[in-house]
Amino acid sequence: MTTSPSPLFWRGNGRLWVRNYAAPAAPLVRLANVQSLKILIQEKTDTLQDYDNPSGGIAAMSSRIVGAEVAFVIHDLNPDNMARFLWGSAATRSGNHVTAELHVAYHGALVELDQVGATAVVVKSADDTTTFTAGDDYQLHGAGLYIPPTSSIADGASIHVAYTYPTQYQVDAMLGAGYELTLLFDGLNLARDGSLKKVNCWRVKCAPPRELFVKDDRFGTLTITGQLLADTTRPTGQSQYFTETSVF
Repeated sequence: MTTSPSPLFWRGNGRLWVRNYAAPAAPLVRLANVQSLKILIQEKTDTLQDYDNPSGGIAAMSSRIVGAEVAFVIHDLNPDNMARFLWGSAATRSGNHVTAELHVAYHGALVELDQVGATAVVVKSADDTTTFTAGDDYQLHGAGLYIPPTSSIADGASIHVAYTYPTQYQVDAMLGAGYELTLLFDGLNLARDGSLKKVNCWRVKCAPPRELFVKDDRFGTLTITGQLLADTTRPTGQSQYFTETSVF
């Protein structure tokens, strides 16, 4: 055991960094605006009853650590974070212009366009002979065009839509089984004049979040838990699970 300053109180803040465990030479990238980070130790205890004592009790007990988890809450729901923890992929589509996207319009319903965030919209009949009026015949929404019941577009008619759309990001969830991560907490002890603390979680298999905020009156979060697995590449005598390094 080493001798450390006493007493030592901890109130942590800092940044969390991550990379794919299978790519140790890859750069560590930041998981921005992480609200909390915890390590949860899992213990298994066996007890032997004191059968000689009429009042009962425990004669002996053995305990061992059977595992450990990390748990953290992320507020930065950027496409890379979403894809990483939803076991999916993220892709970027550059903005462009569509000249004649074909759809069928129904009164009182939304026409979903192929791209999000359309501007400079022009809606014509399928034979391109009639140009419809924005506001009266259709209303622009982020995901497409709402066709009001009073629209001069015939109910069930085919239309051509021309529009410009911005660069957008698409996350496709649940495409694989996820992958193992290496986590690094680069922190400060706010209870000790900002002294430095580093925590390395060498090999973590994260579960997907149990819930994803799509509509709510609170800021969205990803609540992530991950199992700490043994990293057998660690040097002899050092933890294969996590290591904490502090500066006093």
